[in-house]
Amino acid sequence: MPRQKNPNGMGSYDKLKDGRVRWRITRDGVTKAFTAKDMAVLKEKVKKVSDLPIIKNKIKVEEWFDK
Repeated sequence: MPRQKNPNGMGSYDKLKDGRVRWRITRDGVTKAFTAKDMAVLKEKVKKVSDLPIIKNKIKVEEWFDK
């Protein structure tokens, strides 16, 4: 089964050889990376640190402008 992709600009998750998971994002030529022991802990770190909204559903442009 293929890995689920994040929308553009949301970074990427990968699993490291030692079992940890990593989230990376490159913005304006600067790469940010965070690691954790499991995915749940990592997603909490990303929510706290990232100024990007974590979107599960796609929204229309009209709705985006209303926000």
